Amino acid sequence: MYCIRNTTLLGIVLLSLWQGLHAATLPESAIPKTIKQAMADVKSGQANKAYKTLIKYEEQLAGVPQYDYLLGLSALESGDAGYAVFALQRSISIDKSNAGAVLDLGRAYYKLGEYDESEKSLRKVLAYNPPTNVKNVVANYLSSIHQIRNKSKPTRFQNNVVVNFGSGYDSNANSAPSIDNYLQTPLHEQSQASPSAYASTDLAYSGSYAINKSLSSNISSKYSAKQFEKASFVNSEMYNLSTGFQKIIKTDMLSANISYMQSVLDGKKSGSNTGLAIQWQQLLKPRLKLSMFTQLARLRNPPESASRDTNQTNFGWGFIHDSKKPGVWQGTLTFLSGKAIPRRSDMPYGNANYGVMTSFVHIQSDKYKTTNMFSAVFINSSYEGEFPTETGMRSRRDSLSTYSAASIVTIEKFWQITVSLASTKNNSSIGLFDFERVASNVTIRRVF
Repeated sequence: MYCIRNTTLLGIVLLSLWQGLHAATLPESAIPKTIKQAMADVKSGQANKAYKTLIKYEEQLAGVPQYDYLLGLSALESGDAGYAVFALQRSISIDKSNAGAVLDLGRAYYKLGEYDESEKSLRKVLAYNPPTNVKNVVANYLSSIHQIRNKSKPTRFQNNVVVNFGSGYDSNANSAPSIDNYLQTPLHEQSQASPSAYASTDLAYSGSYAINKSLSSNISSKYSAKQFEKASFVNSEMYNLSTGFQKIIKTDMLSANISYMQSVLDGKKSGSNTGLAIQWQQLLKPRLKLSMFTQLARLRNPPESASRDTNQTNFGWGFIHDSKKPGVWQGTLTFLSGKAIPRRSDMPYGNANYGVMTSFVHIQSDKYKTTNMFSAVFINSSYEGEFPTETGMRSRRDSLSTYSAASIVTIEKFWQITVSLASTKNNSSIGLFDFERVASNVTIRRVF
């Protein structure tokens, strides 16, 4: 790696000169002075300064091979290899003789760990019969790729076990309304908002098997328990089991999972959920993905329960912005809609829902290993049938909003401490279903 770093620094100037002979250029009069300065900054090793200047002209000059090459080179030397790939591919698509861009595309793929693509680009460079110094740069990269492949033996099986202990406080442990009667009928104590401290435990296992480079299967299981100090009637346990596969298709991904969940409330079996989820992620830009998914679920309750059994269908689509670079925000925005159809005709209260979910993740730094997370969820639901109120029968319309924030600190790789705060509010046209809750939590997690 030392050899590669030093030959690259020398190669920047060499490639800039070589690039002028192999790529289409802008007329001198058409090059803004600031871009001329950016060229000089790249040659003098001030790539980050050049990158900040060049990115401002992307809307104006994108598609000009010389500009795209310079943008990609400055992005690469500034540590943004993902964006460098995007800019360099754009340059090459217009000017396939742009040998300097082909070389730097190989270097960018190398930094991203995509060694197959890196080798393809690097070997194309040799077909241009470049100068000796450039051939040396290519040889060093190809040698490094060869060494990495020899050292990295593919691991077909990956296993992970997590043990989680947490404690916190919930202002409304049973998500109940803060009223003591409805329709002049007193509500049972357990049907009123119950604040309580709690302790939680999670034990999870996940494993994957790489069938080949692009296809893998997975299985996971999880046991969760929550014990409340002053609301023992909502003490819960949950058992989850899921299995599925993931298929990489070039830069896109298809995944499918089937799952089963059984909940236990106050020592008795509660609802069960059997589901199928299918997701497709398509790469739009180096850091931007389009995500689409569908979920089919079968919700069932014990025979003695008054709760309704339903078949649920959900659809969703959204965008994912990600980056492995510390200090860069990552985010998701998802739009969803769904419908629950009652299984029994004597409980006709199905519902349709639509909403939006968004989340932001910020990795503070590699040094402190701190990750900050923020999320918001808004769901509107419309129920079939009518419900009794003080003013007669009315349709039920709910509007649910949830906000949460968490900070995760990783200590010596295997230990994590999480501090979180979440606020949920449900506004309903039927007062019985109004509720507010705030939950705070501190969790210690051990990864094996």
